Amino acid sequence: MTLTGLYVPLITPFDDTGAVAGSALEALAHEVLDAGAAGVVALGTTGEPTALDDAERRGIVDLVAGVCRERHAPLLVGANTVESLRALASRTEVTAALCVVPPVRPAG
Repeated sequence: MTLTGLYVPLITPFDDTGAVAGSALEALAHEVLDAGAAGVVALGTTGEPTALDDAERRGIVDLVAGVCRERHAPLLVGANTVESLRALASRTEVTAALCVVPPVRPAG
């Protein structure tokens, strides 16, 4: 697989109660694709995934995957744990996982 073009990492917006603001996230995904992004990255680079529970993460992936399906755009999803990767394994709409590579310490 070769990814080409610009993939925009989406922030996860929250409402005044601290819940994920789904309509704002959906609008943001459409906005970056309208502006020319080849695809989007959900839960990838802005740090909030560790503060979300499993249901919130699934909801975000479901919502952004729906936009990407509608727009025929690739979706990358951040997965920083083995459990996160396993959860994405059955998600055919996810093009690739964005993973943090652990630091390597030289021996000695």
